Amino acid sequence: MRKNLHHVLILSAALFLSAQANAFTANHWWVGLGYYSENALNKVATDATGKTGFLGTANYPLIVKYDLAAWQSWFVAPQLNYTLLPRETKGNGAKVTLTHLVFNIGQNTSSDFEWSFGPGILRETIQGKGGTTTLNNGTGTSTFANPGRTVSIHKITLDVGGALTSGRMRYGLDLYFVAPFSSKERTQNLMLSFAYDLSASSSGGGGGMFLWSR
Repeated sequence: MRKNLHHVLILSAALFLSAQANAFTANHWWVGLGYYSENALNKVATDATGKTGFLGTANYPLIVKYDLAAWQSWFVAPQLNYTLLPRETKGNGAKVTLTHLVFNIGQNTSSDFEWSFGPGILRETIQGKGGTTTLNNGTGTSTFANPGRTVSIHKITLDVGGALTSGRMRYGLDLYFVAPFSSKERTQNLMLSFAYDLSASSSGGGGGMFLWSR
């Protein structure tokens, strides 16, 4: 885990130092991939001792984003994060699909950097396989029943992020606060993303969102 985080930090720093291009461009479509970490920032146990790690449960969503000019250097950038390949839970008892729709508002701070924030809706669909699975219980192992049906959970999110653009490539980092107004349910998800500009070059300007794969 530490080795992976070290590589992520080095690559992120290199991208931040080398990127030179325009930031947000109005009426442009971006498509990319992300590394989406649920319950990040030392919220998930990483081994049998209960030790937590900086990164949480990994998902790899497809990212689709559209940039709209708002006012001067401000922009609106709705974005969809969707895991085409569901994630297997521990014990392979269920499959989890994430659908995260974000409505960001942001601003260009330079020709190649932008920051953004905004609300979102996170839907987590859990498809149970039924049967049983064996998991650690702290001192040994126990057998647990797996649900045999599909359940969807919806939560409000709040995003804060930023992005660098180099040519037609965009590299970003977003921190999502899940259930931000609940002291009991509030968690943080982290996403690194990479996206490619599908639209033709235009004279539009503005801001965008932080995308990097993460």
